[in-house]
Amino acid sequence: MMLFLAGTRFVVEGREHLADTRNVVMMPNHVSQLDAPVVALTLGIDFKAVVKTEIYRTPFFQYCLRYAGFIEVDRSDPDQSHRAIAAAVASLRAGNCFLIFPEGTRTLSGHLGEFKKGGFVVAMEAGSRILPVAITGIRELLPRGGIRVRPGLVTVRVLDPVEAGGYSYDDRDRLIAEVRGRIAAALGEEHRGGEADGAVRA
Repeated sequence: MMLFLAGTRFVVEGREHLADTRNVVMMPNHVSQLDAPVVALTLGIDFKAVVKTEIYRTPFFQYCLRYAGFIEVDRSDPDQSHRAIAAAVASLRAGNCFLIFPEGTRTLSGHLGEFKKGGFVVAMEAGSRILPVAITGIRELLPRGGIRVRPGLVTVRVLDPVEAGGYSYDDRDRLIAEVRGRIAAALGEEHRGGEADGAVRA
């Protein structure tokens, strides 16, 4: 509703990759609180997500997340993190689609940040297809710390899929570099240094 009232316009590319979303992990860049709502609104996919435990502390909202089949992960608790990974793998193998932000959190600069390995381990163990997604124009609508949605144009590009099942655990860094490279290229950041390098974070 906020996006509609603000006069936001959308362009979606690569819809042909969404014909079959069973056992698929969508991995967009993450620069705004609007990223997940925009993916849901523009792509029209019923997806699950792995959500950090801090969000589950919100009264009532935690029940909505659990009812929707979302999975809580406490990154400070290795045992709980392993259980969350196992639950996500089982859900994917059952045919569900997951939305995972590989950066883990919104970037301060707006440029593509480092990628964490957890989502890729889930995709490899489940034998999933990864759909890299590049979102542009969204940071200007609601910058980090902002409270008012501004009008603008958002482009959502669903990129060519990567078969995670074709990579072994020892090749996980190569898988991460492949996915990250595709998103960086779509964002026009393939030649940036520093934060836009093929960085991987545990």
